[in-house]
Amino acid sequence: MIEHHVVQEHQFPLSRSGDIVEYHEFVITGDDYDILNDEASNRWSTVKGGDDPTKYDSGVINTEDDPHRAERHGIAAEFSHGLYFDRVEEVLEQSGYREGGDDGYDDDDGAETTDVKCTSMSRDFWITVEDKGYTHPIEADWYEGAKVIEDSPKEKRMRIRLLGRISKEDVEAKPTERSPYGHYVKKIPFRELEPLPTRSGEEMSEYIDEHKG
Repeated sequence: MIEHHVVQEHQFPLSRSGDIVEYHEFVITGDDYDILNDEASNRWSTVKGGDDPTKYDSGVINTEDDPHRAERHGIAAEFSHGLYFDRVEEVLEQSGYREGGDDGYDDDDGAETTDVKCTSMSRDFWITVEDKGYTHPIEADWYEGAKVIEDSPKEKRMRIRLLGRISKEDVEAKPTERSPYGHYVKKIPFRELEPLPTRSGEEMSEYIDEHKG
C-alpha cells in the first residue's frame, strides 16, 4: 500500500529562514514494502562481494539483523521519485540490478537525467566523487534529495520525503570534502535544494490509485 501526503513545515532548523516549505511524503507498507526488500537484496552493491559480503564497504546503517537497510532506503527514494513523476516502471528498470552498477543516474526521461540520493541520519546528502582511487563523475543533470523519516521492517512501514533537487552545475561548484569514512564527496545541505516541479495532490492521488490497481 502507498499513501501520499503533502507536508508543509517551517524550514527551520534546516535553514535559518523559517520559511514554510512543502515536502512530498510517501508511506509505503505491506506488499509494496516487500517489493523494496526484494529489490534491495538484488542490487549490485549487495551482491558484488559474492560469498564474501565484507569484501566491499556496505551502507553504514546496515546491521546483522537488517543487512540491506541502506539499499532499501535508496530504492524507496527512487520509487518515490518514480511515483511523483509518473515514471515508476522506467525508474525501476534504469536503477535495477546491473553488473558494475548503474549509469550514474536513476531516471532518464529523454530530456534530462536525475540521480536520487537518500539519507536517514543527517541534514544533507553526499555525492561521492572519489572512493578507493576510483573517480565517480558527476553524471546526472539533477540530484534529488530524499530523507527516510521512519522505517520499521517488523511493521513493514516506511515514511520517506522528497525534499527537492540541485542542478549538476551547482553540485560541481561545491567543494570536495573528505568524509569520515575516507571517501571524497560533495555535501549538499537540504536547505540549498530547490523545490521539485509542481505536481498537484489530486494528480498524485489519481496516479497512486491507478498504481494500487
